[in-house]
Amino acid sequence: MKKIFIILLVFIICSLTVKAQVNLQSNKVSFDLDGNDYTSGFVTEKNYPTKISSLESLISGDSIRSLSEINTDTLGCGYPFISDDALRLYFTKSVSTISNQNLYVVSRMNTLLPFNNRQLVSSNFSSGSIGCWLTNNELEIFFRRNDSIFYSTRNSITNPFSNPIPLNLSSYKGNIQGISLTQDKQELYLFKSVDIKHSYVLRFISSSSSSYTLLDTLKTPIGMIARVGQLSKNGLKYYVGLKDTTSNISKIYQYSRNNLSDKFSNPIVLDNGINNTALTNSQPTVTLDETIIVWIKNNNGLWGGNSFYMSIKNPSTKISEISNAIISIYTDISKRILFMNGLTETDQISIYELSGRLAYNNTSTNNKQIDISKFQNGVYIIKIKTTMGTITRRFIK
Repeated sequence: MKKIFIILLVFIICSLTVKAQVNLQSNKVSFDLDGNDYTSGFVTEKNYPTKISSLESLISGDSIRSLSEINTDTLGCGYPFISDDALRLYFTKSVSTISNQNLYVVSRMNTLLPFNNRQLVSSNFSSGSIGCWLTNNELEIFFRRNDSIFYSTRNSITNPFSNPIPLNLSSYKGNIQGISLTQDKQELYLFKSVDIKHSYVLRFISSSSSSYTLLDTLKTPIGMIARVGQLSKNGLKYYVGLKDTTSNISKIYQYSRNNLSDKFSNPIVLDNGINNTALTNSQPTVTLDETIIVWIKNNNGLWGGNSFYMSIKNPSTKISEISNAIISIYTDISKRILFMNGLTETDQISIYELSGRLAYNNTSTNNKQIDISKFQNGVYIIKIKTTMGTITRRFIK
């Protein structure tokens, strides 16, 4: 009996030793700034260098701030997706350990407030779901899990998504990330990192409702390699981080095209202050009107060093002035008339469909009434340009 007890004790000690070694080894696994497994030669996940300072200056008319309400720990976050009205931010965040990543969303009541109320995008998305893209109405979502892209839908932005289904990326396999599509879901863009010197933005074309075929790659200037990017809401621009292989500095660039059937032109660097601080700038996402951009800055090349930043283009007024503007927007019961109170004669009104198409543009005549009876049912974005700044609201027809 004593002999059996000794054998059991030795077995338990050996098991605990092996488990400790496994845990120690797993703790040495590091992830690059895009969340990929890197070599064990890097620092452990608990010893990342200090993140970039949250202090930013006003440069070239753009207001830049760290999203300190999200950048709260060293576990890391990435792959931001900003809603068309900038009231919700979807992103990937590590929880408990860096390898435990999932999709989250934060929200706010207006664009002057910080984000809060962090929650899972959907409880039926298993751990390891990262890098999401949503349609403008936020009712359809595409995201990556392992080496596959999944698709899911929901009835409203307050409902959970249905069980996701995988897409078939015919003629292509491998590590893929940085998902982005056109609103008609005919074009699919993905980022592919082969190694430290080779990475690409791949363009797929829809071949069926759940299948895409590799078409070509987005041209990258000589001496640069691509990082993660994202299409604008109307699909006419592609914002992306490009790394100079000589200086090793990554900046945000912008590709453009006139219509969805065109190819993108050569990229132009965003010279508005957002590229002036960190060694790495990547993973940009923009609002419907492209006046707000969210991206990551990183100063150590590892996932835990990612920090979210937001830039608001050409703020023309103080926060207190905009927040004191008393403007009400509402429709009648039949939703045939849009009423706006509190406007001045010089306020410029623009109404956009979620696709980005301009549905209305005019100058106010004090308290304004707009006939929207011929508008199709759906969600619309209204921009009111006042002497104090631009106010963005949404309404449902």
